[in-house]
Parts: sequence; structure tokens; C-alpha cells
Amino acid sequence: MKKRLLALPLMWVLLFAGTPVLLSGCAALVAGGGAAGAVAYVRGELRSELECGYRQCRDATEAAIRQLELAEVDRRTDGLTARYELEDADDKTVHIRVLKKTDNISEVRIRVGHFGDETKSRHILRAIEDNL
Repeated sequence: MKKRLLALPLMWVLLFAGTPVLLSGCAALVAGGGAAGAVAYVRGELRSELECGYRQCRDATEAAIRQLELAEVDRRTDGLTARYELEDADDKTVHIRVLKKTDNISEVRIRVGHFGDETKSRHILRAIEDNL
């Protein structure tokens, strides 16, 4: 009987002690998601918040597309969102979205191919940042 009484509190201690470790990745992503400059690669899509106005970010994206020589398939823009469908030299589809978050913060989302390509996505993001 004493062993069972000791085992139960120990189980709860281990459970509660391990919970912050299990949740730390999500908490870091949520905490970083509100700050400008935060970058996350989630389910094949690279997302980054940049400290720039929407129009400035859109212009930098279009300059990066030209510099990287991505072939434009479709472009749709308005005052809040810009969507670009492109193809790279490997015939992979590249989707870039620029979203206005606030007057001084824009979000860029990049997906290369159906399942995503983090290396190419980060390369495109660097090109956009270099044009800001």
C-alpha cells in the first residue's frame, strides 16, 4: 500500500515537471510570432514578419522575383494582399504571399513545391530582405 501511495505523487511530479519542456516549442513559436522579424517554417511554408510597410515589402518581393529569375505564372494584388505564383528552373511551383499586418509590419509567406523546400524558401526570403 505504501508503494502505491508514493508512486502516485511521483507520477504527478514527473508529469508536471515535463509539461513545460513539451510545450516550450509551441510557446516559443507563439511568443516569437508577434514580434517583427520572427521566422517560422511550418508544414512546408516559411512565414516571416518584416518591419516594413506593405507597399515597400511588395516592391522588395517583386525585385527579388526579378533577381532570382523566377517565371511568373500569376499575380494578384490589392491594398492588403499580394499573391504570386511562380516557377523555378526545376519547374517547381513557388507561391509567395505578402500580407499587410499593420502600417509598419508585413507578413511574407513562401512555399516552394507541394511539400515545401525550406532551403529555397529561405533563399527567396533573404532576397526579399536584401531589397528592403
